[in-house]
Amino acid sequence: MHPTYQRLIAALGAMKIEKAQVGKGDAGQVSAWSDDGLLDQIDTAIYAVNKDGMCRRFNRAAERLFGYTQAEMLGRSVHQTLHSRRPDGSVYPEEECNLVGVSRSGKAISSVRELMWSRNGDLLPVECSVANVTMDGEPGAVITAKDLRSQQRAEASLQSLQDETEELLRQRDAASRAERELAAAQATRQRELTTQLEQTAASQLREQQELLNHVVRAAPVGIAVLDREFRYRWHNRAYFSMLDKAGAEPPVAGNSFLATVAAAPEIVRIVQEVRGTGRPFFAVAFPFDVFPKGRTYWTWSLTPMSGDDLLMTAQNVTEQTLSQQALVESDKMAAVGRLAASISHEINNPLEAVTNLLYLVHSDPELSDESRAYVASAEEELSRVSRIASQTLRFHRHAPEAVQRTPQQLIDPVLALYEGKLKSSRVQVSVDFDNAPAVRTFEGDIRQILNNLIGNAIDAMQRGGELRVRTRPAQCVHTGRPGIRITVADTGHGMSRETAAHIFEPFYTTKGAAGSGLGLWISHTLAERHGGKLQVRSCREGNAFGRRAGTAFSLFLPSQEQPPATIQ
Repeated sequence: MHPTYQRLIAALGAMKIEKAQVGKGDAGQVSAWSDDGLLDQIDTAIYAVNKDGMCRRFNRAAERLFGYTQAEMLGRSVHQTLHSRRPDGSVYPEEECNLVGVSRSGKAISSVRELMWSRNGDLLPVECSVANVTMDGEPGAVITAKDLRSQQRAEASLQSLQDETEELLRQRDAASRAERELAAAQATRQRELTTQLEQTAASQLREQQELLNHVVRAAPVGIAVLDREFRYRWHNRAYFSMLDKAGAEPPVAGNSFLATVAAAPEIVRIVQEVRGTGRPFFAVAFPFDVFPKGRTYWTWSLTPMSGDDLLMTAQNVTEQTLSQQALVESDKMAAVGRLAASISHEINNPLEAVTNLLYLVHSDPELSDESRAYVASAEEELSRVSRIASQTLRFHRHAPEAVQRTPQQLIDPVLALYEGKLKSSRVQVSVDFDNAPAVRTFEGDIRQILNNLIGNAIDAMQRGGELRVRTRPAQCVHTGRPGIRITVADTGHGMSRETAAHIFEPFYTTKGAAGSGLGLWISHTLAERHGGKLQVRSCREGNAFGRRAGTAFSLFLPSQEQPPATIQ
């Protein structure tokens, strides 16, 4: 549409609607769109329709072009009146009409050629443009229809003249034109080939770049690019996730990598050495102790790039490294356990001999009362040594089948192992078995759970305290199964809510290098494989509820006729 028409239609859209004329059509009485005669001063046919395609305005140029008056057109469907047939006489449905579709969709088009019918049945070629306006608060459209008959006749005459001229020129300059056309064809072909090759090369390069970008961004290895000042220029999602998991600041472009690692001297030295020498750096399980969430191990590399940039790759191998360390510690513990079992087994023979000798000494009638008391004390202590050795040997062995055991049979051997440590730590022990029934289970697994719980309780009471072990009949709140509940409670320093939330996760420890982070995770797993549940609740000193500090672990073991599955 010509810009003048666009501005005119926009101005008309802002004008109000007045009931200046009323026409009778398919939709009844429809008010005419008043424009103060402005449209009648334009030589181009213009009509306006509402959202249903009913005529709201039909200027004088439209009356002259189509042969209908505005009074006849108001309220009538413009499509049914002027545009309902194709040139071959077949029906042209509204849903296929481009003008109707655009008017109803609220869009605009310009310079679309259509064929319409006049009142006299003449086929009129027109060039139409559609613009959307608001009439009386409702959406509508203004359509211009430029008569193309004169233009087509002029174009036909011009084309005929051009054809005659071209024929004369062709006859006169056939040979010259043939040479020029051949040269032009060759040049065009050459340009097309060159353009095609350039486009193919550019497309392949673009595909390779997109593939490389996708691979780099989706790679599980963290990748970042640093500038000459060690500031971030780019990083992928994996690198962002690594820092986020470690609790570090996000790698925002322009921020310094040295700030991320808190300018740790060893890391600064490595980065500056790579920059100064140009030699790459690579390390497996490199320890980073600068992140808020503790030590993190990275497989880390730095490689100089073109210019002064550095390419850094990093992969978090903390879990693998801790697993390897825990495996080494586990092997050591297993070796110590086997050694302890071997010592316990071998010590029984000399213990038996010493016991017999003490019995003979005690039976001597000439022994004084004071010496007899000494011998009795020695027999008592020797019996305790023998009992500890037997319990150590039994603790190491894993029963091949589940057995029926009472809570006392499960708890007493573990307390006996810690008898010395309990005394040295000034921890008082209270035990209440409360007539809890026996359960069928793997004795070694349950002893391992109790060993972890009681050992942790003693560690939490370095300045002394009270260890309470209680058993009682219980019922699972989730399944309703009967069983027993063993509670191990201490009066230690307690733990925070965050620590309690992660206490059963593997490799999570509050003991630093002294702990592997596997004891409670293994205990939790063993309890679940027995069909039971291990839970914890804790309060720290100075808590908001004024409660006494300490931690209580609750172990539920179900009573079952069938033994639990064998646990490896």
